[in-house]
Order: sequence, then structure tokens, then C-alpha cells
Amino acid sequence: MHGTSVNVSQSGAFIRTENWPLFRVDEPATIIWTLPTEFTGQSEMISLQGEAIVCRVDHHNHGIAVQFLKSFKAFERINGRSSSNDSSRLTG
Repeated sequence: MHGTSVNVSQSGAFIRTENWPLFRVDEPATIIWTLPTEFTGQSEMISLQGEAIVCRVDHHNHGIAVQFLKSFKAFERINGRSSSNDSSRLTG
């Protein structure tokens, strides 16, 4: 599933996604962020992966709030992911 991160901190994020009705509070989720070169200063996009728990399903804003199990800076860098216009992918 794809989404757009709206608010990101070291401990969590709010992600807008058209698939928000599929998520439930306290459900685990794997988050993959694709960071553009303009953001990182690198020559290619970077993808980071980390685990989270859904802490809110927001019907009004069509998204979910997640709390990271590790801080964002501890997310694992992964390679070989295709680029996307969306800034985050979710699996639950």
C-alpha cells in the first residue's frame, strides 16, 4: 500500500493513504520510506524500513498515525526498491 507522510518525527508519523480503512489500532505495520535525492543529497533515492504500531485510524483525514518501534534514525537502509512518487509504503 502506498501513502504520503504528512508529519514525521523520530518516534512516529501520520500517513495519508486511501487504504486507511484496512488498518486497525494496535496492528503492526512495516513502513518503507523512499527519500528523494533532493532530500538526502545523494545521487540516488534511498529507502528506509522500520516497524511500527498503528495507534490511530483517522477517518476525517484519511490516514493512520503510527508509533515506531525504534527511532526513525534507526530504520534500516534497504536497496533494490523501485522508485515511487509516494513517500512511504505500508504493510500490515
